[in-house]
Amino acid sequence: PVGTFAERGFATCTDCSFGWHSSAKGSQACPFDAGFLTLIIAIVAAHCYEAYYFCWALRRNIRIKDITQMGNALVVTCLQDHQLIVRTGSFVFVDISATEHFSVDGKRFRARPLDHARLELLDARNGQPVLDDVNTSMGVLKLPFPQDLIHTGRKVSGMVLVVCRMALFWCIVFYVNEVWSFFASRRGGRHDLLPLPAAGVGSVLGLVLALIHRRLLARRNSPVQHRVAEFRKILQQRNPQPVACERGPGRAVAVESLKELLNCFRDFIGSRDAYYLNSNITLSITRAHKLSFAEVAGPRTLDYFVSH
Repeated sequence: PVGTFAERGFATCTDCSFGWHSSAKGSQACPFDAGFLTLIIAIVAAHCYEAYYFCWALRRNIRIKDITQMGNALVVTCLQDHQLIVRTGSFVFVDISATEHFSVDGKRFRARPLDHARLELLDARNGQPVLDDVNTSMGVLKLPFPQDLIHTGRKVSGMVLVVCRMALFWCIVFYVNEVWSFFASRRGGRHDLLPLPAAGVGSVLGLVLALIHRRLLARRNSPVQHRVAEFRKILQQRNPQPVACERGPGRAVAVESLKELLNCFRDFIGSRDAYYLNSNITLSITRAHKLSFAEVAGPRTLDYFVSH
């Protein structure tokens, strides 16, 4: 039978191994089936790519680089290309978290793209500009389902392209007689279902790759978080084992430490107030130790205290 071979001198037939075939009766060997393996690899690769894109876009996190008030507009600058597709004059809903700012954390807004990396936040109910004075340099922006799938892409929605590509691909596999008969002719027709497990393998592989990519993106820090990590190393070298001390004159901060803090983060602080400094910088420096900045930097004892 097709898909088997019989060695010279033997009356019984043996099935060809995977990737090898015989296409004529009376075959005495199974030649390498390059075309068959090429189609299987194409199915795996196509489903891997489409499954990867779907899983990556589903509830994806967009890392925030900065949120600041520009005139009457509250503008979010993303750490990477946000890849949001929105019609001119329209918007998408976004959820914001991990900014350490009470005005935006855990809230939903309308977002209108300004360019490939910036979004303007609008009130979720009426679409009016948000006038709260918000300043932060960290956080995560996330689209609710199904807007995450519909509005993710470059110039065309990625999910539209996924559906179109997969429909075209399977039309080729199933409905072009030459291709389908190519599968059915292998191993006496037992290869005709191989496209289905191949598609499953490709989909699982795409899912795993998407999860790895999402994990790597989740570990990316904003510029201020990178600077905080560098500054923590400096303080750790100077004070390797910070310990708690009692409140009072023995828990003071040296002027030199304050100047060093300001010089290190001057480009982030700018004209922003102490609320920004506390939530984005000093808390990030001290949170792991659960101590005050003075204790982490190295406390000093003061001689005089003047209250403002």
